[in-house]
Amino acid sequence: MPISVEDGPVLSIQRVETDQFRPSETVVTATVENGGDVTGATAVDLRGAGGNELDSTTVRLEPGATTDTRFTIRRDDRETDRDELFVTARLEGAETEDDRRRVDLSEE
Repeated sequence: MPISVEDGPVLSIQRVETDQFRPSETVVTATVENGGDVTGATAVDLRGAGGNELDSTTVRLEPGATTDTRFTIRRDDRETDRDELFVTARLEGAETEDDRRRVDLSEE
């Protein structure tokens, strides 16, 4: 009988998009994929300057599945450090990130 070795959850941020629905609010949508072979509780965070957590959500991702996570940035939040907003993906409870992507607000 062959022995299989699991890779575990392998998280990656596929894309980060922004939309402005109101003058004072921007919605950030991050698409995160689990490319591994095990389901994982995934924390998707919106972080500001110095790694400061602005918002967070946790989802369970099956192997091969993707999820779209939405965060709302209000004008006061984004004017502080426009160039230092990131979306991160990590296993829930892990201290290190699996992936990090800058939020581009230059078009806003």
